[in-house]
Amino acid sequence: MNRFFAFFLFLLLLFIQFNFCANGTISLSFPDHSLIYSHNLLLVQNDSKSQITPNNTLAISPSLSNPFQYAYFKIAGASPSVFNHISSSSPPQVFWVWGESSPQKFDVPDPSAGCAAGRYYFSKNIPAKISGKLDWSLAQYSYSQNIDSSSQNPIPFPFEQNISLSTMQGENNSAILPNLTLSFDGAVHVRYFITHVYYRSVSLGKFSVCRQYSDTYAKEFSYPVQGGTFFEVEHSTPKAILIQPADLEQLTYLPQAKEVFFSNTAAQKMQFFSQNTSIAVLSFANYYLCPDQFSFWWICKNETNPASANISSHCSGAFANYTNLFIRPSALDALDKNHSWQYFAWLNCSFPVGYSNFDVFFTDDFNLQTNSSYSLQTRAASAIYNKNFTSASAVLSDNRTAPAKISSDKNNSYEIISSEKIRPSSFILQTQPSISSLLVLLPALAVLLLGLAIFAKFPLKRR
Repeated sequence: MNRFFAFFLFLLLLFIQFNFCANGTISLSFPDHSLIYSHNLLLVQNDSKSQITPNNTLAISPSLSNPFQYAYFKIAGASPSVFNHISSSSPPQVFWVWGESSPQKFDVPDPSAGCAAGRYYFSKNIPAKISGKLDWSLAQYSYSQNIDSSSQNPIPFPFEQNISLSTMQGENNSAILPNLTLSFDGAVHVRYFITHVYYRSVSLGKFSVCRQYSDTYAKEFSYPVQGGTFFEVEHSTPKAILIQPADLEQLTYLPQAKEVFFSNTAAQKMQFFSQNTSIAVLSFANYYLCPDQFSFWWICKNETNPASANISSHCSGAFANYTNLFIRPSALDALDKNHSWQYFAWLNCSFPVGYSNFDVFFTDDFNLQTNSSYSLQTRAASAIYNKNFTSASAVLSDNRTAPAKISSDKNNSYEIISSEKIRPSSFILQTQPSISSLLVLLPALAVLLLGLAIFAKFPLKRR
């Protein structure tokens, strides 16, 4: 009853978590590695031996020297993983499976000569077992361990978390992630009791008779098996750079935020928050379930054009682009990293005037998050001009607040036009001379008239 209830809960979780597509595949709302791990663990809880015959396996007939029809060893995936990608920041556990086919009982003819045809009768009394060595190789690191039928399954990642790794440059500027190579070399063993029934001619004087004899003994047989695979290893923490506003200050009429991530791990999504409230989400892939021939589950994905969702009413749009090419930004050599992915995201959102918290969460395929936080200062754009001069000029400046008027003093009169009243590109101010500005010219005019009068009364005489 408890097993039935547990199985029912497991099916309920599947129904909640998965979406069944029209084409028969099972899509995932996100890469739920814990659920995949739980399913795969059920397959190896009791024994790692499988009763499944692998595809393209050619079974052979048992013989006197080899009772095996076939035998194999397979790496059955890693968790967490997305297809053949794993992460050094989230060390995986590796599932493995093996199998063989050898009959419980069989007999074969005795090839030796005799007065009658003899036979060998095989009877298996001990289940088959496997043993061998598993080699791990990752960049400059290596590890070897012995594996047998009672070994741990899954096998933990033998290297340290966040081990130092580097992306290499390939042809056509492609990015080559470091590879984890797994290689197994061993054998499957089975023990049989063998009864050899044979006949020999015995001379009795003038006559001879054909007598039957038998011998019984135990013998162990071994069948060599090899297996292995490789995983591409994503690594390192993504590096975030806010390119707009670069000085963490912006104007209300240009409410944009632009962020670049240099990464060695593929993005699942980006989430944007203002004042701890979600304003946009960008997703980069669709995920679905891939069962293999041994019923192990894998997570597969299709990379898609970035899709925006959950856009806040304060935003007019959220956009992204990315490339999967090798890059080592010359201006960022201090990061000391080559990068496989470059993600560029920008938002058109209205941020509150003043200081506000702006957070970007980068989530990768392994549900690991990198958070970049900024304190943005948003200013209202203003135009300030002096109405006391005939030649007036306007200057676009930043103001924390934008009142409609500023009271004038005795000498000057200023007016502030908030950004809502002006076009951000350009504007022309036309002003008329005031009476006070004409009064400033009267002393100069009086001096000029006095000079002309003196010149008229006392003209210059020629010598």
